[in-house]
Amino acid sequence: MVMVYKHSLMVIVMKVSGLTNGQIHGTGKYSFVNGDVYDGLWIDGKRHGNGIQSFANGDIYRGEWVTGQLHGTGKYTFVNGDCYDGTWVQGRRHGTGTQTFINGDRYEGDWTNGQIEGYGTYRFVNGDRYEGEWLHGKRHGRGTQYFANGSRPLSGDWVNGRL
Repeated sequence: MVMVYKHSLMVIVMKVSGLTNGQIHGTGKYSFVNGDVYDGLWIDGKRHGNGIQSFANGDIYRGEWVTGQLHGTGKYTFVNGDCYDGTWVQGRRHGTGTQTFINGDRYEGDWTNGQIEGYGTYRFVNGDRYEGEWLHGKRHGRGTQYFANGSRPLSGDWVNGRL
């Protein structure tokens, strides 16, 4: 069914599979006034379930939504080429995930409220790697820095990114 839905954030004409109590419900593709496009499930007028959102700036998210927010597992590809694949809670990277950076670096591990935090491994494009604890995106706590050139690893208690 094609319907007219007047909302300050949405384009007027949308294709939907149904309405419940006057709210968008079911599957469909929706274009927002700001240029974002969402294709997926809706419940009670909110993105909920699996869907793909293409953002006007070129970013793309494929994954789970709960009451209009990125929540569950999903893959977010940034327009600059960076990519995060992992868990989301209320629109933020949270839980476990992998961030691949455009320069070839890669982080695999824990996230808290959108930041690298907990235990994880950061692999640098030159072959070096750090395995250990993180706090607010910095090496913090017990960890080891390994070097691709065979130099002796640096191990110990890191504080704010320094050993």
